[in-house]
Amino acid sequence: MPRRKLKGSLADLGDAVFAEATEAIVSIADLVEEDLGRRPTVAEFGEILLWGMRSCGREPFDDLRANEVKRIVFQARSVKRSSRSTAGLRRGDIVAIPVAPGNARSFLIYLGRFGRFGDAFGVMGAKVPSVADFPPERWGRHLFTGLRAVESGRWIVSGHDDSLLVAFQEQPEYYYSKTLHPDDEGIGPFGAAETADNYEGRRDLPGVKDLSSNHETSVVRWLDREEAQELGLCSPDFLQSGPEATVEDYVSSLRGRPLGPRKEHSGDQRRSGPRTGRAERSSPSRRRKRKSR
Repeated sequence: MPRRKLKGSLADLGDAVFAEATEAIVSIADLVEEDLGRRPTVAEFGEILLWGMRSCGREPFDDLRANEVKRIVFQARSVKRSSRSTAGLRRGDIVAIPVAPGNARSFLIYLGRFGRFGDAFGVMGAKVPSVADFPPERWGRHLFTGLRAVESGRWIVSGHDDSLLVAFQEQPEYYYSKTLHPDDEGIGPFGAAETADNYEGRRDLPGVKDLSSNHETSVVRWLDREEAQELGLCSPDFLQSGPEATVEDYVSSLRGRPLGPRKEHSGDQRRSGPRTGRAERSSPSRRRKRKSR
């Protein structure tokens, strides 16, 4: 079985270990596709491995206990992506999605691709609004999801409007609930947020903490109680990311236009210069610091 050169004692392993690993990966991916109708994302695959590791009934590692591992993160190689990787979408494209039986539609705006968080869409509601429809002190709400519904034609690009982009964060934050991550020391008592650019140029914002180590960059923003409540972060109905079908159900359940964080919390992220059709790439490694490693 061809494989890359391995260092240390791993170089003495036989092919059986790698054959088992390959079969396990394929099996997990097939089971996820069976249940969700799609393959898992890399982040989801890491989460599955983490839960499996904690539930296996024995300690699988020589250097750490399974419950000491907080997250499994994969680091991707830098590769040139074709335009197909964004399904032909451009930042500012208006996308109509089905939200209920019949011909009901709601509208999203494509915000771009943001590192390991994936593709982000701003939620606009049952009709395409104007900028004046958004409260000036709040950002619009955004979600992260896949692009297969665009590629299949279920989600339809119905227009383009760059002027609406100013209503949404230029670097959309990814939120973490403390309720779901009670043991993660990188998440504050009311939750935390991250951005693909590690809050570049905005690290003086309240709550921003640099948790970087020698080998990885990790910058988070701790939320206060008021902001977490406004975002609904502790609600079981809160949605940050998910497959397209889940996004359709969530948007269908909304009343009005959901709002994101206050601008005073997350800062004015607008930069001078022309906008590009693709979001800035994230740093090579964006992992939260773990004291156990």
